[in-house]
Amino acid sequence: MGNEQAFGKQLSYFEKLGLSKCISHPAYSPWRVISDADVRSFSKVTRDPNFIHLDLKATREKTRFDKTIAQGFYILSLLVDLTLSALPGFPGEQLWINYGINKLRFTEAVLIGSKVRAKIELVDVVETEVGIRISFAVEVQIEGQAKPALVAEWVNLLI
Repeated sequence: MGNEQAFGKQLSYFEKLGLSKCISHPAYSPWRVISDADVRSFSKVTRDPNFIHLDLKATREKTRFDKTIAQGFYILSLLVDLTLSALPGFPGEQLWINYGINKLRFTEAVLIGSKVRAKIELVDVVETEVGIRISFAVEVQIEGQAKPALVAEWVNLLI
């Protein structure tokens, strides 16, 4: 709607990048299960020993949660995979580089065994000297929950 008018002249270019799907309405990735094995692997790689990710008994005794929870940064790191599955063809032939994240908030814990998906909306496209800067409004939703796991503005650079 508003984005279609704003990006109208660039639609064919966006189609080449696989972005036309998220101009007029959000694109959604398929649901993905958050497994205990993945959370444990992420804990090992990041050297995060927090019991809330690893020890079910301690989590139940010391927190409000009935299950261990995924790390916020693990959920954030899934954005690449979730985006690629939501936007087939993105980023086309371009090299895709993370440029930054604005307004990141972790708004809800993700319990082990939960399903998450990304909601992605194109916010801004700016041509720069080094490439095209693309901003997405992203939300990682949790199946059955009103609040998302995280919300952010994700800035990418296509070279």
